[in-house]
Amino acid sequence: DNSRIQYLYARNQVLPQFDIVGGYNLSGSAGRVINSAGQEVSSTNFGNAVEQVFRRDLPGWNLGVNVGIPVFNIAARAEARRSELEVQRVRLQGTQTRQNIAIDVRATARAIDTAAKEISASRAAREAAEQNLDAERKRYENGMTTNFQVLQVQQQLSDARARELQALVSYNQALAAYHRAVGDLLEVRHIATEDPEQVEEPVFFPRFDKYKSLTYAAHDKEATPEDKKQ
Repeated sequence: DNSRIQYLYARNQVLPQFDIVGGYNLSGSAGRVINSAGQEVSSTNFGNAVEQVFRRDLPGWNLGVNVGIPVFNIAARAEARRSELEVQRVRLQGTQTRQNIAIDVRATARAIDTAAKEISASRAAREAAEQNLDAERKRYENGMTTNFQVLQVQQQLSDARARELQALVSYNQALAAYHRAVGDLLEVRHIATEDPEQVEEPVFFPRFDKYKSLTYAAHDKEATPEDKKQ
């Protein structure tokens, strides 16, 4: 949006300029009036001049037209072209950002599937290690194995439980990364944000509010280079 606004402004600088100038004023005169013989005919003071202003005895007005036609205006044309290319660059950057988001979402979704399969595999390995330890203990009770071999099987069970726990942690991390990529992490975690209330400043002359009159929303589509070429 900022690039389109800057392009709209730069494009307008290339166009011809047409200004209508008008003015209205009231005047008052004061002083001494002397004839050709050097004698004072009349004399007025500042108060008389003020009265003439209020009575509008000496009104004046002017009306004119200023037309500016850029013949070369190379700097403005170059700036308009630069702004047009900037709009295209930002649009391509937005497309690339959308593609990166889509790739990120697909990657995190695959990571969730991989982590879920790792949980199933590690759980099966842990259950097998538990059964192996139970069988090894029975063999030890019957004198068919040694204490060292039982400790080795117990270490294998501890490693299998650690791998299962790590698989659960990886799954939760992949799930959080997926919601971050999708953009609903706050909703999933039940976190709500509230925007502070905006206090509007009083406007004494709303008809002359320049910030409200410069509404570029309606010109967003007109300001794009594609519409300009059409």
